[in-house]
Amino acid sequence: MAKKKKAKKKAKKKAKTASKQDEPQVDSPASEPAGESAAAPKKSAKKAKKKKAKVAKKKKKKKKKGKSRENLPMSKVQMGEEAKAVTKTEIAALAQSIGAVCDPAKLLAPVKFVLPTGCSALDAALGGGWYSGRMHEIIGEYSTGKSTLVEHGLASCQALGGIAMFISSEATIDLDRMQRLGCDVNSIIWEETQSLEVGFEKLERFLREAPANRLLLIGWDTIAACASDDTRPGSASRVVREACRWLPNLLAARSAILLFANQTAVTFDMFSTEPANPHGAGIRFHCTARIMLRGKKRVDENCLPLPEGGKVSPSGTLPKADVIKNKKFPPFRRCYLPINFANGIDDDMSLWYWFEKSPVIKKAGGWNYICYDYKEQSPTQYSNAFQVSNWRQLLQETKGLRAWLKSEAIQMARLGFDPTKLRS
Repeated sequence: MAKKKKAKKKAKKKAKTASKQDEPQVDSPASEPAGESAAAPKKSAKKAKKKKAKVAKKKKKKKKKGKSRENLPMSKVQMGEEAKAVTKTEIAALAQSIGAVCDPAKLLAPVKFVLPTGCSALDAALGGGWYSGRMHEIIGEYSTGKSTLVEHGLASCQALGGIAMFISSEATIDLDRMQRLGCDVNSIIWEETQSLEVGFEKLERFLREAPANRLLLIGWDTIAACASDDTRPGSASRVVREACRWLPNLLAARSAILLFANQTAVTFDMFSTEPANPHGAGIRFHCTARIMLRGKKRVDENCLPLPEGGKVSPSGTLPKADVIKNKKFPPFRRCYLPINFANGIDDDMSLWYWFEKSPVIKKAGGWNYICYDYKEQSPTQYSNAFQVSNWRQLLQETKGLRAWLKSEAIQMARLGFDPTKLRS
Protein backbone atom coordinates (compact mmCIF):
# COMPACT_ATOMS: atom_id res chain seq x y z
CA MET A 1 0.00 0.00 0.00
CA ALA A 2 2.81 2.37 0.80
CA LYS A 3 4.45 1.73 -2.59
CA LYS A 4 1.20 2.49 -4.41
CA LYS A 5 0.82 5.82 -2.52
CA LYS A 6 4.38 6.86 -3.41
CA ALA A 7 3.75 6.00 -7.08
CA LYS A 8 0.58 8.12 -7.13
CA LYS A 9 2.45 11.11 -5.64
CA LYS A 10 5.20 10.84 -8.29
CA ALA A 11 2.60 10.71 -11.06
CA LYS A 12 0.91 13.86 -9.76
CA LYS A 13 4.23 15.72 -9.64
CA LYS A 14 5.04 14.74 -13.27
CA ALA A 15 1.63 15.93 -14.40
CA LYS A 16 2.09 19.33 -12.73
CA THR A 17 5.53 19.87 -14.32
CA ALA A 18 4.18 18.91 -17.74
CA SER A 19 1.27 21.38 -17.46
CA LYS A 20 3.68 24.17 -16.54
CA GLN A 21 5.84 23.49 -19.58
CA ASP A 22 2.82 23.47 -21.93
CA GLU A 23 1.56 26.92 -20.66
CA PRO A 24 2.31 29.87 -23.03
CA GLN A 25 5.03 32.23 -21.95
CA VAL A 26 3.82 35.58 -20.56
CA ASP A 27 5.14 38.70 -22.25
CA SER A 28 7.02 41.39 -20.41
CA PRO A 29 5.06 44.16 -18.64
CA ALA A 30 5.97 46.61 -21.37
CA SER A 31 4.17 44.50 -23.99
CA GLU A 32 1.01 43.84 -21.79
CA PRO A 33 -2.21 45.55 -22.76
CA ALA A 34 -3.66 48.42 -20.69
CA GLY A 35 -6.50 46.31 -19.12
CA GLU A 36 -4.19 43.58 -17.76
CA SER A 37 -1.81 46.15 -16.20
CA ALA A 38 -4.74 47.79 -14.33
CA ALA A 39 -5.94 44.41 -12.92
CA ALA A 40 -2.53 43.67 -11.31
CA PRO A 41 -2.76 46.28 -8.46
CA LYS A 42 -6.31 45.12 -7.67
CA LYS A 43 -5.07 41.57 -7.06
CA SER A 44 -2.26 42.82 -4.83
CA ALA A 45 -4.77 44.89 -2.75
CA LYS A 46 -6.97 41.83 -2.28
CA LYS A 47 -3.99 39.80 -1.07
CA ALA A 48 -3.09 42.54 1.45
CA LYS A 49 -6.66 42.57 2.81
CA LYS A 50 -6.58 38.79 3.24
CA LYS A 51 -3.31 39.00 5.15
CA LYS A 52 -4.72 41.67 7.47
CA ALA A 53 -7.79 39.57 8.16
CA LYS A 54 -5.62 36.54 9.03
CA VAL A 55 -3.50 38.62 11.42
CA ALA A 56 -6.64 39.98 13.13
CA LYS A 57 -8.02 36.45 13.57
CA LYS A 58 -4.77 35.28 15.16
CA LYS A 59 -4.83 38.21 17.63
CA LYS A 60 -8.40 37.40 18.63
CA LYS A 61 -7.48 33.77 19.26
CA LYS A 62 -4.57 34.82 21.50
CA LYS A 63 -6.84 37.10 23.54
CA LYS A 64 -9.32 34.29 24.03
CA LYS A 65 -6.63 31.87 25.22
CA GLY A 66 -5.18 34.30 27.77
CA LYS A 67 -3.73 37.76 28.34
CA SER A 68 -0.70 38.64 26.32
CA ARG A 69 2.51 39.52 28.14
CA GLU A 70 2.07 43.15 27.13
CA ASN A 71 -1.19 43.44 29.11
CA LEU A 72 0.08 41.64 32.21
CA PRO A 73 0.69 43.73 35.35
CA MET A 74 4.16 45.05 35.95
CA SER A 75 4.67 42.74 38.94
CA LYS A 76 4.47 39.71 36.63
CA VAL A 77 6.37 41.02 33.60
CA GLN A 78 9.07 43.24 35.06
CA MET A 79 9.47 41.57 38.42
CA GLY A 80 13.24 41.14 38.24
CA GLU A 81 15.96 41.95 40.70
CA GLU A 82 14.96 45.63 41.05
CA ALA A 83 11.52 44.79 42.53
CA LYS A 84 12.91 42.09 44.83
CA ALA A 85 15.56 44.46 46.21
CA VAL A 86 12.95 46.58 48.10
CA THR A 87 13.51 46.06 51.83
CA LYS A 88 11.50 46.82 54.96
CA THR A 89 13.81 49.69 55.80
CA GLU A 90 12.98 51.41 52.53
CA ILE A 91 9.24 50.90 53.13
CA ALA A 92 9.62 52.30 56.67
CA ALA A 93 11.53 55.30 55.32
CA LEU A 94 8.78 55.93 52.77
CA ALA A 95 6.11 55.70 55.45
CA GLN A 96 8.04 58.13 57.66
CA SER A 97 8.46 60.60 54.80
CA ILE A 98 4.69 60.75 54.17
CA GLY A 99 3.84 60.77 57.88
CA ALA A 100 2.43 57.22 58.04
CA VAL A 101 3.27 54.18 60.15
CA CYS A 102 4.23 50.62 59.18
CA ASP A 103 3.38 49.08 62.55
CA PRO A 104 -0.44 48.80 62.94
CA ALA A 105 -0.09 48.35 66.72
CA LYS A 106 0.87 52.02 66.98
CA LEU A 107 -2.41 53.12 65.41
CA LEU A 108 -4.88 51.08 67.47
CA ALA A 109 -4.18 49.03 70.57
CA PRO A 110 -4.99 45.33 70.10
CA VAL A 111 -7.51 43.45 72.23
CA LYS A 112 -5.54 42.55 75.36
CA PHE A 113 -8.18 40.44 77.11
CA VAL A 114 -11.80 39.31 76.89
CA LEU A 115 -14.21 39.84 79.79
CA PRO A 116 -16.89 37.17 80.44
CA THR A 117 -20.44 38.35 79.91
CA GLY A 118 -21.91 36.19 82.67
CA CYS A 119 -23.51 33.82 80.17
CA SER A 120 -21.34 31.01 78.78
CA ALA A 121 -23.54 30.57 75.71
CA LEU A 122 -23.24 34.28 74.85
CA ASP A 123 -19.46 34.08 75.42
CA ALA A 124 -19.33 31.33 72.79
CA ALA A 125 -21.47 33.33 70.35
CA LEU A 126 -19.22 36.39 70.79
CA GLY A 127 -15.98 34.45 70.66
CA GLY A 128 -15.06 34.81 74.34
CA GLY A 129 -16.96 37.79 75.77
CA TRP A 130 -16.64 41.59 75.84
CA TYR A 131 -13.50 42.84 74.05
CA SER A 132 -11.16 45.25 75.80
CA GLY A 133 -10.76 48.65 74.21
CA ARG A 134 -13.92 48.31 72.15
CA MET A 135 -17.54 49.49 72.06
CA HIS A 136 -20.49 47.09 72.30
CA GLU A 137 -24.18 47.69 71.74
CA ILE A 138 -27.05 45.69 73.26
CA ILE A 139 -30.29 46.27 71.37
CA GLY A 140 -33.77 45.02 72.16
CA GLU A 141 -37.30 45.80 73.17
CA TYR A 142 -38.44 46.22 76.75
CA SER A 143 -38.06 43.25 79.14
CA THR A 144 -35.56 41.39 76.95
CA GLY A 145 -32.55 41.49 79.30
CA LYS A 146 -30.54 44.55 78.22
CA SER A 147 -30.08 45.96 81.72
CA THR A 148 -29.37 42.48 83.10
CA LEU A 149 -26.51 42.01 80.62
CA VAL A 150 -25.02 45.39 81.54
CA GLU A 151 -25.24 44.60 85.27
CA HIS A 152 -23.57 41.22 84.77
CA GLY A 153 -20.77 43.02 82.94
CA LEU A 154 -20.29 45.33 85.93
CA ALA A 155 -20.13 42.31 88.25
CA SER A 156 -17.54 40.55 86.03
CA CYS A 157 -15.39 43.68 85.99
CA GLN A 158 -15.45 43.99 89.77
CA ALA A 159 -14.75 40.29 90.23
CA LEU A 160 -11.47 40.74 88.35
CA GLY A 161 -10.46 43.80 90.38
CA GLY A 162 -11.51 46.43 87.87
CA ILE A 163 -13.27 49.79 88.15
CA ALA A 164 -16.86 50.00 86.93
CA MET A 165 -18.93 53.04 86.02
CA PHE A 166 -22.68 52.97 85.52
CA ILE A 167 -24.50 55.75 83.66
CA SER A 168 -28.25 55.49 84.24
CA SER A 169 -30.82 57.52 82.35
CA GLU A 170 -34.01 55.66 83.34
CA ALA A 171 -33.84 55.88 87.17
CA THR A 172 -34.91 52.23 87.50
CA ILE A 173 -31.94 50.78 89.42
CA ASP A 174 -32.67 47.89 91.78
CA LEU A 175 -29.73 47.80 94.19
CA ASP A 176 -30.83 44.57 95.88
CA ARG A 177 -30.98 42.73 92.58
CA MET A 178 -27.58 44.09 91.54
CA GLN A 179 -26.10 42.76 94.78
CA ARG A 180 -27.59 39.33 94.07
CA LEU A 181 -25.96 39.45 90.62
CA GLY A 182 -22.56 39.96 92.28
CA CYS A 183 -22.12 43.75 92.09
CA ASP A 184 -20.47 45.69 94.89
CA VAL A 185 -22.86 48.63 94.87
CA ASN A 186 -20.66 50.85 97.04
CA SER A 187 -17.66 50.49 94.69
CA ILE A 188 -19.42 51.48 91.45
CA ILE A 189 -19.13 55.03 90.11
CA TRP A 190 -22.72 56.20 89.58
CA GLU A 191 -23.95 58.87 87.19
CA GLU A 192 -27.63 59.58 86.56
CA THR A 193 -28.42 61.94 83.73
CA GLN A 194 -30.78 62.35 80.82
CA SER A 195 -28.51 64.65 78.86
CA LEU A 196 -26.24 63.23 76.18
CA GLU A 197 -23.71 66.04 76.52
CA VAL A 198 -23.37 65.51 80.29
CA GLY A 199 -23.12 61.73 79.91
CA PHE A 200 -20.35 61.87 77.32
CA GLU A 201 -18.52 64.54 79.32
CA LYS A 202 -18.48 62.36 82.46
CA LEU A 203 -17.49 59.35 80.36
CA GLU A 204 -14.50 61.20 78.86
CA ARG A 205 -13.33 62.44 82.27
CA PHE A 206 -13.57 58.93 83.72
CA LEU A 207 -11.45 57.45 80.92
CA ARG A 208 -8.79 60.17 81.16
CA GLU A 209 -8.51 60.35 84.96
CA ALA A 210 -8.83 56.63 85.85
CA PRO A 211 -5.62 54.96 87.08
CA ALA A 212 -3.46 53.32 84.45
CA ASN A 213 -3.15 49.56 83.92
CA ARG A 214 -6.54 48.85 85.46
CA LEU A 215 -9.57 47.09 84.02
CA LEU A 216 -12.23 49.71 83.19
CA LEU A 217 -15.84 49.10 82.20
CA ILE A 218 -18.60 51.61 81.52
CA GLY A 219 -22.25 50.61 81.24
CA TRP A 220 -24.81 53.08 79.85
CA ASP A 221 -28.45 52.09 80.38
CA THR A 222 -30.02 53.27 78.17
CA ILE A 223 -28.75 55.78 75.68
CA ALA A 224 -32.14 55.84 73.97
CA ALA A 225 -33.65 57.53 77.04
CA CYS A 226 -31.21 60.46 76.80
CA ALA A 227 -31.83 63.65 74.88
CA SER A 228 -29.67 66.50 73.68
CA ASP A 229 -29.63 69.93 75.29
CA ASP A 230 -30.17 71.31 71.82
CA THR A 231 -33.87 71.16 70.91
CA ARG A 232 -33.36 71.25 67.15
CA PRO A 233 -34.42 68.11 65.26
CA GLY A 234 -31.63 65.59 64.74
CA SER A 235 -29.42 67.09 67.46
CA ALA A 236 -29.36 63.89 69.57
CA SER A 237 -28.03 61.72 66.75
CA ARG A 238 -25.54 64.46 65.87
CA VAL A 239 -24.15 64.47 69.43
CA VAL A 240 -23.80 60.68 69.40
CA ARG A 241 -21.99 60.69 66.05
CA GLU A 242 -19.55 63.37 67.22
CA ALA A 243 -18.80 61.41 70.40
CA CYS A 244 -18.23 58.21 68.43
CA ARG A 245 -15.39 59.91 66.56
CA TRP A 246 -13.17 60.26 69.65
CA LEU A 247 -14.48 57.39 71.80
CA PRO A 248 -12.83 54.43 69.95
CA ASN A 249 -9.30 55.84 70.19
CA LEU A 250 -9.70 56.74 73.86
CA LEU A 251 -11.14 53.32 74.72
CA ALA A 252 -8.32 51.57 72.87
CA ALA A 253 -5.67 53.64 74.63
CA ARG A 254 -7.07 52.71 78.07
CA SER A 255 -8.17 49.15 77.15
CA ALA A 256 -11.61 50.01 78.53
CA ILE A 257 -14.91 48.29 77.71
CA LEU A 258 -18.03 50.29 76.86
CA LEU A 259 -21.52 48.72 76.89
CA PHE A 260 -24.38 50.68 75.33
CA ALA A 261 -27.94 49.51 76.06
CA ASN A 262 -30.22 50.79 73.32
CA GLN A 263 -33.96 50.36 73.06
CA THR A 264 -35.75 49.80 69.79
CA ALA A 265 -38.77 51.78 68.65
CA VAL A 266 -41.62 50.38 66.59
CA THR A 267 -41.88 51.86 63.10
CA PHE A 268 -45.37 52.44 61.73
CA ASP A 269 -44.52 51.32 58.22
CA MET A 270 -46.38 48.63 56.31
CA PHE A 271 -43.28 47.74 54.30
CA SER A 272 -40.74 47.29 57.16
CA THR A 273 -40.71 44.66 59.87
CA GLU A 274 -37.41 45.49 61.59
CA PRO A 275 -37.63 47.87 64.58
CA ALA A 276 -35.84 51.19 64.32
CA ASN A 277 -32.88 52.15 66.47
CA PRO A 278 -33.23 55.71 67.84
CA HIS A 279 -29.56 56.48 68.59
CA GLY A 280 -27.95 53.83 66.41
CA ALA A 281 -26.82 55.95 63.48
CA GLY A 282 -23.32 56.57 64.84
CA ILE A 283 -22.98 53.74 67.34
CA ARG A 284 -23.64 50.91 64.92
CA PHE A 285 -20.66 51.83 62.72
CA HIS A 286 -18.12 52.16 65.56
CA CYS A 287 -19.13 49.14 67.64
CA THR A 288 -17.08 45.97 67.51
CA ALA A 289 -20.05 43.79 68.46
CA ARG A 290 -23.81 44.35 68.40
CA ILE A 291 -26.30 42.03 70.08
CA MET A 292 -30.01 41.99 69.27
CA LEU A 293 -32.27 40.50 71.95
CA ARG A 294 -35.61 39.13 70.76
CA GLY A 295 -38.48 37.12 72.23
CA LYS A 296 -40.17 36.97 75.61
CA LYS A 297 -40.72 33.27 76.20
CA ARG A 298 -41.60 32.54 79.81
CA VAL A 299 -39.76 29.98 81.96
CA ASP A 300 -40.23 28.45 85.42
CA GLU A 301 -37.90 28.49 88.43
CA ASN A 302 -35.49 26.06 86.75
CA CYS A 303 -35.43 28.20 83.56
CA LEU A 304 -37.34 25.54 81.63
CA PRO A 305 -40.03 26.69 79.15
CA LEU A 306 -43.56 26.87 80.47
CA PRO A 307 -46.42 25.39 78.42
CA GLU A 308 -48.58 27.90 76.64
CA GLY A 309 -51.82 28.65 78.42
CA GLY A 310 -50.53 27.24 81.73
CA LYS A 311 -51.61 28.52 85.12
CA VAL A 312 -48.11 28.62 86.61
CA SER A 313 -46.76 32.16 86.97
CA PRO A 314 -43.42 32.66 85.14
CA SER A 315 -40.20 33.11 87.07
CA GLY A 316 -38.07 34.35 84.18
CA THR A 317 -37.73 34.84 80.45
CA LEU A 318 -35.85 33.11 77.64
CA PRO A 319 -34.87 35.72 75.02
CA LYS A 320 -32.80 34.86 71.98
CA ALA A 321 -29.50 36.72 71.58
CA ASP A 322 -28.47 37.35 67.98
CA VAL A 323 -24.95 38.71 67.33
CA ILE A 324 -25.69 40.86 64.29
CA LYS A 325 -22.17 42.33 64.09
CA ASN A 326 -18.77 41.13 65.26
CA LYS A 327 -15.38 42.27 63.96
CA LYS A 328 -13.30 39.83 66.04
CA PHE A 329 -15.26 36.60 65.51
CA PRO A 330 -17.61 35.19 62.85
CA PRO A 331 -20.89 37.13 63.21
CA PHE A 332 -24.53 36.00 63.06
CA ARG A 333 -24.21 33.52 65.92
CA ARG A 334 -27.24 32.93 68.13
CA CYS A 335 -27.93 31.54 71.58
CA TYR A 336 -30.56 31.50 74.30
CA LEU A 337 -30.26 33.76 77.34
CA PRO A 338 -32.11 32.18 80.30
CA ILE A 339 -32.90 34.96 82.80
CA ASN A 340 -34.35 34.57 86.26
CA PHE A 341 -36.22 37.60 87.52
CA ALA A 342 -34.57 37.39 90.94
CA ASN A 343 -31.03 36.16 90.25
CA GLY A 344 -30.30 37.27 86.68
CA ILE A 345 -28.74 35.06 84.01
CA ASP A 346 -28.64 31.33 84.73
CA ASP A 347 -25.21 30.35 83.40
CA ASP A 348 -25.71 26.61 83.94
CA MET A 349 -28.93 26.50 81.92
CA SER A 350 -27.37 28.58 79.16
CA LEU A 351 -24.97 25.70 78.58
CA TRP A 352 -27.89 23.26 78.59
CA TYR A 353 -29.76 25.23 75.93
CA TRP A 354 -26.59 25.36 73.84
CA PHE A 355 -25.91 21.60 73.90
CA GLU A 356 -29.48 20.31 74.28
CA LYS A 357 -29.94 19.26 70.64
CA SER A 358 -26.24 19.01 69.73
CA PRO A 359 -24.22 15.79 69.25
CA VAL A 360 -22.62 16.36 72.67
CA ILE A 361 -25.76 15.25 74.51
CA LYS A 362 -27.35 11.90 73.64
CA LYS A 363 -30.90 11.18 74.75
CA ALA A 364 -32.50 7.85 75.58
CA GLY A 365 -36.03 8.21 76.81
CA GLY A 366 -36.04 10.60 79.75
CA TRP A 367 -32.30 10.20 80.39
CA ASN A 368 -29.38 12.14 78.96
CA TYR A 369 -25.72 11.26 78.41
CA ILE A 370 -22.73 13.49 77.65
CA CYS A 371 -20.68 12.13 74.76
CA TYR A 372 -17.07 13.18 75.25
CA ASP A 373 -15.82 11.78 71.91
CA TYR A 374 -18.79 12.93 69.81
CA LYS A 375 -16.48 13.84 66.92
CA GLU A 376 -15.58 10.17 66.34
CA GLN A 377 -17.62 7.96 64.01
CA SER A 378 -18.32 5.43 66.75
CA PRO A 379 -18.20 7.26 70.13
CA THR A 380 -17.65 5.15 73.22
CA GLN A 381 -16.99 7.61 76.08
CA TYR A 382 -20.23 8.60 77.81
CA SER A 383 -21.03 10.11 81.17
CA ASN A 384 -23.45 8.70 83.70
CA ALA A 385 -27.14 9.06 82.97
CA PHE A 386 -28.78 12.23 84.27
CA GLN A 387 -31.98 14.22 83.91
CA VAL A 388 -32.42 17.88 83.16
CA SER A 389 -33.24 18.65 86.78
CA ASN A 390 -29.79 17.28 87.76
CA TRP A 391 -27.87 19.33 85.19
CA ARG A 392 -26.54 21.87 87.71
CA GLN A 393 -25.49 19.14 90.10
CA LEU A 394 -23.61 17.36 87.30
CA LEU A 395 -21.67 20.53 86.43
CA GLN A 396 -20.68 21.08 90.05
CA GLU A 397 -19.63 17.52 90.80
CA THR A 398 -17.77 16.69 87.58
CA LYS A 399 -14.34 18.35 87.57
CA GLY A 400 -13.36 20.07 84.36
CA LEU A 401 -16.77 19.53 82.72
CA ARG A 402 -17.75 23.19 82.67
CA ALA A 403 -14.41 24.29 81.16
CA TRP A 404 -14.59 21.53 78.53
CA LEU A 405 -18.13 22.51 77.56
CA LYS A 406 -17.14 26.19 77.22
CA SER A 407 -14.21 25.40 74.93
CA GLU A 408 -16.35 23.07 72.81
CA ALA A 409 -19.06 25.73 72.56
CA ILE A 410 -16.59 28.29 71.16
CA GLN A 411 -15.30 25.79 68.60
CA MET A 412 -18.85 24.91 67.56
CA ALA A 413 -19.75 28.60 67.24
CA ARG A 414 -16.71 29.19 65.03
CA LEU A 415 -17.95 26.42 62.73
CA GLY A 416 -21.43 27.97 62.53
CA PHE A 417 -23.42 25.94 65.05
CA ASP A 418 -26.81 27.52 65.81
CA PRO A 419 -28.74 26.05 68.77
CA THR A 420 -31.83 28.19 68.13
CA LYS A 421 -32.63 26.57 64.78
CA LEU A 422 -32.67 23.07 66.25
CA ARG A 423 -35.33 23.85 68.83
CA SER A 424 -38.99 23.61 67.96
